[in-house]
Amino acid sequence: MSNTITEPFTVGDWLIEPELLCISKSKEVRKLEFRTMEILLCLVSNQGEVVSKKKLLNEVWGEVYVTSNSLTRGISKLRKAFDDDPHNPKYIDTISKSGYRLVAPVKFNLDSNYNTQLGTLISPTTSDDKSRRWLWSLVAITVVLVFNLASVSFRDIYSEFYDPIPVSTLVGPERGLAISPDGKKISFSYVEPGTNNIDVYVKLLDDLSQIKFTNLETQQAYGIWSPDGNYMAYASVEDGNCGIYREPSFGGEKVRIGDCFQAPRDFVWSPDGKTIAFTDFKPRRQTRSIFFLDIETHVSEEILTTEKGISNKTPTFSSNGEYLFFNRTIDGQNGDIYKMRISDKELTRLTFDNSWILGLDIFDNGKQIAFSSNRGGPWAMWKMPISNGIITRFHINDRVPAYPRFSANGKRMVYKSIQDQIQLWTIEKEESGFKTPVQVASSTRTEIHPSLSNDGNKIVFISNRSGNFEVWSNNLKDNNLTKLTSLKGSFVNMPSWSRDGSEVVFDARINEDNAIYILDVASKLIRTFIDLKGDQVNARYSRDGKFIYFASNHSGTWQIWKKSVFDTNAAIEQITTNGGYHMQEGYNDGYLYYSRSDASGIWRLKEGDDKAEELFISNLSSIDWGSWVPVNDGILYINRDFGIQIYHQSYNTEKAPVSLFNPAKRIQLANPTLTATLDGSKIIFAQIENSEDEIMMVDFK
Repeated sequence: MSNTITEPFTVGDWLIEPELLCISKSKEVRKLEFRTMEILLCLVSNQGEVVSKKKLLNEVWGEVYVTSNSLTRGISKLRKAFDDDPHNPKYIDTISKSGYRLVAPVKFNLDSNYNTQLGTLISPTTSDDKSRRWLWSLVAITVVLVFNLASVSFRDIYSEFYDPIPVSTLVGPERGLAISPDGKKISFSYVEPGTNNIDVYVKLLDDLSQIKFTNLETQQAYGIWSPDGNYMAYASVEDGNCGIYREPSFGGEKVRIGDCFQAPRDFVWSPDGKTIAFTDFKPRRQTRSIFFLDIETHVSEEILTTEKGISNKTPTFSSNGEYLFFNRTIDGQNGDIYKMRISDKELTRLTFDNSWILGLDIFDNGKQIAFSSNRGGPWAMWKMPISNGIITRFHINDRVPAYPRFSANGKRMVYKSIQDQIQLWTIEKEESGFKTPVQVASSTRTEIHPSLSNDGNKIVFISNRSGNFEVWSNNLKDNNLTKLTSLKGSFVNMPSWSRDGSEVVFDARINEDNAIYILDVASKLIRTFIDLKGDQVNARYSRDGKFIYFASNHSGTWQIWKKSVFDTNAAIEQITTNGGYHMQEGYNDGYLYYSRSDASGIWRLKEGDDKAEELFISNLSSIDWGSWVPVNDGILYINRDFGIQIYHQSYNTEKAPVSLFNPAKRIQLANPTLTATLDGSKIIFAQIENSEDEIMMVDFK
């Protein structure tokens, strides 16, 4: 931005040191992110005046495209740093439909002895030590330069908030996404409507113009770029044989360079340009394996042999070509990231999440791995330094980001955004069985995370029918719809009614992590209930309405906790010790039932009972951790053993589970999808009506 404020100054009680990206009061020092400090400096430059959102976006982000969500999050971070209350602001006031105004007093030209963070390093001089002043000045200049250099050098561009830009929105799936090394073009495989052939398409990212690179009569494609960007390779079935072909990226004659087998995909080119790695099925094999194609010898060799039920997917080379990173899954579902040293095939397991992984890539000059996973429950994009394995979330405004691909310099990422259209359906029980399902609160957009009120008359859910995902309620008697939140793009998750229906508890990622909030339905006012270090998710009221259960990873692992609703000073109480993610109380049996995001099954335990937890239902897949609900005589849950079915398991475990009905289409994964009335006579479920994906782009600056 154009602002040139560099000297320390005060805002209210806080000392601001722009060059150090920090604010301090007494002995407390708080660091700000680069853009958060830029927002503050813009407000300070216009002290007392209303600064429009447009001006703030232009001043702080310049030519980088972001939406107002980034500004909203930046203001929220600034308020949090100042301990400012948005409802009774002492620092930053929100002017409705206009912008923001700094209301705290600002003071420049601080006394030379003011205790700045820099000043604490330099002892004040007196008139008698003039001979040392030049030395202190030199020290001061050196310290400023060091801090200034550190602030610039260590600013992590990958930790800021970003709004992705859509760069391809074709009807139908775009598979095999790849990005050219210079980050200026992408390629993907696509089936034109009305045809059965898959071809490779290339799109320029500066003007989004698109060309059809191949003209194949095949069901294979999956193009990738050579390390120098001069060639593309892709798969094609010709004369009944699966082959891998190379063709100049600017157009020319294609050359067959090797063999593939049945269903090749996940192509990646080694940094030295000599090898192409891909995954495929060998004849009479049911698991996917990684193959290396030697471009010089044209030989495709299986690089890793695996045991039955184990598949290796989405390989990517390290920047020096010495290692291969990939996703290893068991029975085609949950998996983890592994590293293989190519010289001797030594394997190292890098993650221990046992979660679904939708693609991975190396970035940041080979220092980090990006991957999409439901490791935290909902889907998100994650990053992990190869050196220490500490996993953190990318702050990208997207519910299901998948299959990341980075340019060679790491400054641009493209990925697939999974855009499933999901609708809510209700099915009612009668004497002869269940009636035909009908839609609830239908729209042309997406409705997810349904929860019925205790009286069965209202449903609360999440929908993007207004543009952003917000919490909505629907009165089932008169079909009246009410929008309950206006969080403007913040990630919102799993609303649930209070016992009397006057409040809704939900979690949202308004700042960096998920916190638990309570919404008063009548006034639509929201208050923070739990905001600990890490994420807090999946909140549920107890049956008596006195407590709220929730899952949190603030202790290092996902466990279930509870807190009093009425005693604000009450401490939180840990319920599980062996893991827990989604929980609900049973009806009149004294048990708390819960599932995990990294293991199949539903467990139960009695609070205060010395008995260990017991496995209640064994065949709930871990990907369906939210697809179950207690009713008065048992648990309803999704069973995928033979297609998709909704089962009923009696609380009496001596009784066998019973299949109730089969949904007509797919049920959403890794989300809460089922709710029901107490007697189980009405069931509401979230069903995927149509699957689409879009290619999105993020520029890291």
